[in-house]
Amino acid sequence: MPSKTSTLDTSLVSPSESLQVLKNDADAINALKAPYQIKIVGHTDSEEYSGRVCDALSLRRAKLVFHWMVANGVAKNRLLSPEGHGSAEPVANNEIPKVRARNRYVEFQVVPSTSRP
Repeated sequence: MPSKTSTLDTSLVSPSESLQVLKNDADAINALKAPYQIKIVGHTDSEEYSGRVCDALSLRRAKLVFHWMVANGVAKNRLLSPEGHGSAEPVANNEIPKVRARNRYVEFQVVPSTSRP
C-alpha cells in the first residue's frame, strides 16, 4: 500500500513500509514448487494520469518490483514479463479520495509454468 512518502507521478513507495513485504514475497516465490511462475502486474488509480500514461506508470511499477525480485534472489526464469494494467482493475472506489490510493499497487499472480521439464 502506498505510504505518505509516495507521489502521484512515481513508481516508488516508502522503502520502510514495503521492503519487508517484498522480502517476504521473494521468500514465498522461492519456496513455491514448480511448475509455477509469477506474473507481476502493476496498477494505478484513475487520478494519477490517464490513458497510456497511466498504463506506462503501472508497467514501470511492475518492472521496478520485477528487477528488485531478481536482484534479491528470485530466479529470473520464475518470473514472467511484468505487465501494467493502468487503472482498469481498481480494488477500491476511485471516487473516494481516502481510499483511491489503494489502487496504486503491484500484485503477484501465480500461474502454471509455460515451460516443460
